[in-house]
Amino acid sequence: MYEKIISIQKEQDKEIYMVRHALSKKTFIMKILHSSFDVHLYDQLMKHPHPNMANVVEYDKNADQLIVVEEYVNGTTLEYEMSSGMSSKMKISIIMELLDVLDHLHHLCPPVIHRDIKPGNIMLENHHVKLIDFEIARNVLPNKEKDTQILGSVGYAAPEQYGFAQSDQRSDIYAIGILIKELFSSDVDGERYQPLIDRCLKLDPDARYADIKELRKDFVRFNGDRKFSVSKKQDILQSWNVAGFRGESLFVKICILLYFVFVLCFSMMATSERLDHVPFGILLLKLCLFVILMLILWVPTNSFHLLEMFPMHRSPHKLIRFFNGCLVWLCSAFLILLVTSFISTSVAEIFRIEQKN
Repeated sequence: MYEKIISIQKEQDKEIYMVRHALSKKTFIMKILHSSFDVHLYDQLMKHPHPNMANVVEYDKNADQLIVVEEYVNGTTLEYEMSSGMSSKMKISIIMELLDVLDHLHHLCPPVIHRDIKPGNIMLENHHVKLIDFEIARNVLPNKEKDTQILGSVGYAAPEQYGFAQSDQRSDIYAIGILIKELFSSDVDGERYQPLIDRCLKLDPDARYADIKELRKDFVRFNGDRKFSVSKKQDILQSWNVAGFRGESLFVKICILLYFVFVLCFSMMATSERLDHVPFGILLLKLCLFVILMLILWVPTNSFHLLEMFPMHRSPHKLIRFFNGCLVWLCSAFLILLVTSFISTSVAEIFRIEQKN
């Protein structure tokens, strides 16, 4: 289905081509990986796209190689843009969008860390960030003392990537610190980021920022401009990780919308003779049923970060993550039923007392 246009890179462990789809005539990047690939990771990236990265369109494993088709990014690298000069506003926007996509990756189950954040792996397309090159990205694995392979770019890789400990989300935060230092070093007021940079570059990962959200909060504060507190998406539903608002394909969005309409119609038909005499009783029943049915969508897609209620969502074992999802759904449904029952009982009791008076 793909016609090779030009060979971009050809090495012993991988081949990269620019290709054209035979039917749509759209241009893509095809990578043929011969070793050191993680099929599960590319499956994660394909199922959880984001506007600020080169999303995986499809992949196929053949014998001892993995073929990955990614979006073609028609832009320039941040490395090139830095050499030609950039405005402070543009630099701030780049960091905010980069933090946004890393926050997305770090909240996948299990979390994905890029491990090679550097100007050469950050593309700018229409002035917006596209993170590329996930060849050495990996999942965070619990109870693992250190990485099995020493990988990363010199100058950007965190100390733990050299075999001292296991790399995790804080390894990407270390690389962000280096990037901020390089981006703003030529700015007149660039020194204002020094406390933030110093914390990002701590040798001990425990002394760095714990996560991207904490880093972003300080980055916004140092800029003194609240309009950068949310990335270009400017949508609270995206920060809540709600399915259908995370850059999914049109087909997936339509499926989610159809399910939403189905749940809404089904819950609106709910009725109960026992609640007819309770003010707002039927309304509470409809609302309760709607939320419980929506949880069937929200829990597997980690909407509102529901799966993070329990630490088992970080397990590398699918069965344990499945059990974690079931547990989250049961606990959430029970809590909703409990709250709904308490509210309806309280309203009924208040209504009964008022009738007596």
